[in-house]
Amino acid sequence: MVEPIPSLRGARRQPGAGDRLVILGCGNHGLVCGEMAELCGYRDISFLDLRRFHDPARTFPWRVRGAFETGTFASDLAACGNADGEFLVAMGDNQARLALSRQIEAAGLRLATLIHPTAFVSPRALVGAGSSVCAGAVIQPNARLGLACLVNTCASVDHDCQLAPGVHLSPGAHLSGRVVIGEGTWLGTGVAVRDGITIGSGITVGVGGVVVENLSAPGVYVGIPARFLRPQRARTHSEAPPG
Repeated sequence: MVEPIPSLRGARRQPGAGDRLVILGCGNHGLVCGEMAELCGYRDISFLDLRRFHDPARTFPWRVRGAFETGTFASDLAACGNADGEFLVAMGDNQARLALSRQIEAAGLRLATLIHPTAFVSPRALVGAGSSVCAGAVIQPNARLGLACLVNTCASVDHDCQLAPGVHLSPGAHLSGRVVIGEGTWLGTGVAVRDGITIGSGITVGVGGVVVENLSAPGVYVGIPARFLRPQRARTHSEAPPG
């Protein structure tokens, strides 16, 4: 059973504040977050790239300050010299995004919360620090999103939903009211979840899946209705949910 989220921090980023932001990850989601940061009023936006993907010759819309590894993250972060700014982890991989966000918090640094200007977030909803709410997304009253969640393009979270830390809703995923989702779970593009459903931690629901019963065992679920396909396997940072 997934426990309710006891408390959350983070709020809509106010345009024009002019703070500095360092975004971790120069992949496709990094591009999305960079544009969101511009629209949210950040004037000094820079990036750190995963060392295994870092190419100094690559053309990128924003300044890349350097590279980092997850295993040496604390020292790599200190080397970037931006402790008075904010940080955001722009990685689709839930475990990596959540782990790095927790390290940023543990270091006493500030996590940004990005909400696209075209998204609707109820003033009665709470969005956790380090989360991103992308273009066209909708989050309704009394929804609670934990640390480092990702609500992607045109996804929706209806009233009274509870999302634990590190949840990722892919584009067009829709949660009916009172849905509870455990830590690190990933719903693929176009997934629909019936009202009152509980989905446990460490679960992936593939593209277009329809969840009409509670899902508890970690693993990959696909289909209409969504059924267990196989155990979860380790996933690289660039992979998407199956479907």
